[in-house]
Amino acid sequence: MMNGKKVLVAMSGGVDSSAAALLLQRQGYTCDGAMLRLYTGEAEGTCCSADDAADARSVAAGLGMKFYVFNEGPRFAADVMDHFVSEYCAGRTPNPCIDCNRCLKFGALLDRALLLGYDYLATGHYARVDFDRGTGKYRLLRGRDRSKDQSYVLYQLTQHQLSHLLLPVGEYDKPTIRDSARQAGLVNADKSDSQDICFVPDGDYVHFLQNYGGVELIPGNFVDSAGRVLGRHKGLPCYTIGQRKGLGVAAGKHVYVLRKNAADNTILLGDNADLFTSVLTADRVNWISGEVPGDPIRVCAKTRYSQTEAAATVIPLPEGRIRVEFEEPQRAVTAGQAVVLYDGDQVLGGGVQAGGGPDINLFAVIAHGGVEHTQVEEPVGGDAALLAQLPPGGLEGVLPGFQLAGGQLPQLLLQRVAVLAHQIHLVVVGDGQHAGAAVMVYNLPHTGPAVFQLHLIQRDTDHMAIEHFPGFQRFFGMRHTGQLLFLI
Repeated sequence: MMNGKKVLVAMSGGVDSSAAALLLQRQGYTCDGAMLRLYTGEAEGTCCSADDAADARSVAAGLGMKFYVFNEGPRFAADVMDHFVSEYCAGRTPNPCIDCNRCLKFGALLDRALLLGYDYLATGHYARVDFDRGTGKYRLLRGRDRSKDQSYVLYQLTQHQLSHLLLPVGEYDKPTIRDSARQAGLVNADKSDSQDICFVPDGDYVHFLQNYGGVELIPGNFVDSAGRVLGRHKGLPCYTIGQRKGLGVAAGKHVYVLRKNAADNTILLGDNADLFTSVLTADRVNWISGEVPGDPIRVCAKTRYSQTEAAATVIPLPEGRIRVEFEEPQRAVTAGQAVVLYDGDQVLGGGVQAGGGPDINLFAVIAHGGVEHTQVEEPVGGDAALLAQLPPGGLEGVLPGFQLAGGQLPQLLLQRVAVLAHQIHLVVVGDGQHAGAAVMVYNLPHTGPAVFQLHLIQRDTDHMAIEHFPGFQRFFGMRHTGQLLFLI
C-alpha cells in the first residue's frame, strides 16, 4: 500500500543498503537509489568502488527504481581526505567514515534529496530513529543487533537530519537482512561487507599521506617520561596510540606508544599501565537533542568503534567542549577519535577526543608573602579534570619544615587540575585570609625544558617565565609570594 512518501536510498552496493530499499518498498514508500562518486581510485571491496556501483545499479533496476550517481569528489577531497592528512600531521588519529557521514551522506546527499523533492533519505546503517512525543525531539537509537550496531559513527546527526532520515535495517539482525535479500533475488545478498577506508584500501596510511598529502616523514626521538631518549622513530604518522610492535626499541621490557607530540616531534613510550586514564576532554561536540545539558550527566561512553561502552560522568565545559570522567580507567584514549555518549539505547551525542592521559596527582603550595587578599577567578578554559583536597593535616606531609615568613601555613581549600591535551591549568584558591594564585601552563612537552607562564592574580604582579626540569620536582622562587612547589 502506497503511503505517498518519497525516499532516496543511499546505495553503497552492499546488501544492507539494498535491503533498506527492499524493506521501504514493502512498507509503501516510493524509493529511488543514489550513489555518491567520491574518489576515483577505489579498489574492489572498498566502499563505493566500481563493482559496488554496478551492484547498486543492478539492484535498483531489479526493484524498479531510478538510480542516480552524484559526483562529490571535490567535497570529499576537501572535507575528508585533506582533513585526514592534516589530522595525522597534527599527531591525531581521525575517523574518516564519521567525517564522510557528516559532510557527504547526511550533508551533500541529504541536501540533494530534499532539493529533488524527496521526503526522506535512507541508509543501510544498523541504527534506529524514533520520535519522542513527550519531548518533541527525534532520537537516534542503537541497532537492535548490538553486534552490528553502527550508531557510534552517526553521533553527529542533528534534529533536522533525523527528521528526514529512515534507517530500516536497524530493526533487524544481519542474518535476517541477508535472508530477505536472498528471497528477493538481490545479486549482492551474500556479498562481503567492505572493511577498508576507500582511499586507503591496503591499510597503508603512511603511503597515502606521502603520495596524496605530500607529507614528509620527519624522524625524531622515542622518549620516556623522564626525558631519556630510547631510540629514533620514523615519523609521527607511522605510529598509533597503544602500539607495541614494530617500534625498534630495546628498552628491556615491553613499551607502548603513549602519546605523539607534534610540537617537538617526540613519541612518548611507557608501560601498558600508563595507557589507562579516567579522564578525557572532547571538542566539536554535538548534542543530538540540540540542547546542551546545564549540569553533569551520567552516561555510558565509548572511545572507539569496537569498544564496549563504560559508565562515566559528562561535564559540559565552555566553548562547547565536554569532560568525560570514567568510573574505570580506559585504555589508549586517542586524540582525534570520537567519544560517543549513550543513555541506554539512546545516543545523546559525542565529540572529538582532544586528549587524555595518565592520571596525575598534583599538589601546589602557595607561601603567602605579605600581599593583600585578592579574589581569585578561574581563568578561561581552566576547567577541572581532577578534583583533589589536600591531605589531612594540611601541607606538613607534602613539605615538612616549610614555614611562612608570617607564621602558620594557610589551609588551601581547593585545588583544581585540568589536563587538556598538552596543557595543564592549575587554580589554587586560598582560605580567605591569604592570597590565591592561578598558574597556567601552555604547550607542555613531555620531555626537556618547558616554560611555565605563571599568572599571579594580585596587584602589581606580571607574568613570569620560569624554566623547569622534567618531573617538575623542583622549587621555584616567586617574586613577592615566597615559593611554589610542583609534585607530579
